[in-house]
Amino acid sequence: MVVAAEEKFDSMLLHIAQQHDGIQPLFDTFFGFLRRKTDFYTGAQKSQAESLVMKAFKNHLNIALKEKAAKEETDKFDKPMPQAEPATIEEITTDGAKSEPRPYPRA
Repeated sequence: MVVAAEEKFDSMLLHIAQQHDGIQPLFDTFFGFLRRKTDFYTGAQKSQAESLVMKAFKNHLNIALKEKAAKEETDKFDKPMPQAEPATIEEITTDGAKSEPRPYPRA
């Protein structure tokens, strides 16, 4: 299952993310790991490494935007209908109103 495969390392990655003050330090840790422990930068051409990063970024950006749009669409139907305010009857009086004779309009 795709979701289970994606979530396989969530607890470990969340623990790592909680050790950082923001996304930039987290990226620095990840890319530093690739530099120190793999040939990610030196085993392939620079453009191939960049291409891999951008491909993954664009893929997850598209997924995130689709998920957000689907959630917003679902939220439209999940929200309760606003309740109408109860109608009130208010007596309108002439007390305190200026009373000036007004001519009737002629037909």
